[in-house]
Amino acid sequence: MRRREFLILTGGAAAAWPHLGRAQQGKVYKVGLLIGGFPTTRPVDAFVDEMRRLGYIEGQNLAIELRAAESRAERVPMLAAELVALQPDVIIARSTPTALALKHATTSIPIVFVIVTDPVGTGLIRSLAHPGGNITGVTDWAAELGAKHVEMITEMVPNASRMAVLWNPRNPANTIILRDIEKALTQRGLATIPVSATSPDDLPAALEQAAAGNADALIVASDTVASANRQKIIEFLAQKRMPGIFPVPSQARGGALIAYGVDDTESYRHAARLVARILKGGDPAELPAEEPDRFELVINLRTAKALGLVVPASLLARADEVVE
Repeated sequence: MRRREFLILTGGAAAAWPHLGRAQQGKVYKVGLLIGGFPTTRPVDAFVDEMRRLGYIEGQNLAIELRAAESRAERVPMLAAELVALQPDVIIARSTPTALALKHATTSIPIVFVIVTDPVGTGLIRSLAHPGGNITGVTDWAAELGAKHVEMITEMVPNASRMAVLWNPRNPANTIILRDIEKALTQRGLATIPVSATSPDDLPAALEQAAAGNADALIVASDTVASANRQKIIEFLAQKRMPGIFPVPSQARGGALIAYGVDDTESYRHAARLVARILKGGDPAELPAEEPDRFELVINLRTAKALGLVVPASLLARADEVVE
């Protein structure tokens, strides 16, 4: 899959895809994309490639308008309004906060969310089967995923008594995630140390709070701030020799000890199929929102060795990928 170079404009808030300046004939469908973090090529390439497979070709009959908030929550409403003003045919929202901002910005332009936790519980849609309104999409969170994160990190650190949870209180989905993780930890007799970061500036203090609380490990909730600053988190954990579990499989390939969750490239491919159905006249109110049908477990043995940990055979047997 080819890599695209993002042309970052106006302080990083907007990005344009290559080839969009070419002369285009016939109907050109305009798709907006609102990202809470920083634009990355891999998942969006997956979306563009899937759209091409479905007959919507970038630079011919497809144009993409991208806005990225760069982990600054205060930018999201403004960028949502910018995209709505462009009157695209569909807008994709990556993350719960961006989807909620777009919901407040328009009731007429179809919205397809991706990497969203519990869209019903956060008020985005009425139900998965019948979303209602102008929104549908692809969720990233199964009911038992929080419990699975707790199960896996306690297998890795069996003598743990205190677990820190990195979360963002400004992200409504993180309230649900934290609740589920706390419940699972309590059932195992473990203490929870919630540490919060609502922006990149908050992250160092949040991580130091986890260390000061003598946390035996860190559970990272799925959020734009954590995702955009994952390398800083990974480096901090390495420095403190603290195990951690992350929500995106690729993060273990990048140095995290263990990661369990949905492959975001597959989520974007699912989103592309929903977008194509809407462009052909489908009503988002009646297009069922999709739940993940597969989760990936990736374990990084190099990181485990650096932390002085032996990965249990039970975890290795369940891993989809092991980084050696």
